[in-house]
Amino acid sequence: MRELELSVDLDALRDRLKSMSDDELVKFGKEMTKLVYPFTHGIYSKQTISAFSIQLCEAQDEWRRRYPKTRKA
Repeated sequence: MRELELSVDLDALRDRLKSMSDDELVKFGKEMTKLVYPFTHGIYSKQTISAFSIQLCEAQDEWRRRYPKTRKA
């Protein structure tokens, strides 16, 4: 079995995402979604991880950081 190699500079990616406007962040997330979901499941329906899926998760985290859900008491 091959080792999975991921080369994503998370600090640089997070800085880039923080500097994006809301519209740019949404566009980036949609682009990553298009790249991730056709290839999300590998053989035997096991989820795979790619540089694109990591970037999508980081974009989603940035969105949640900007707009946290408010809880009703």
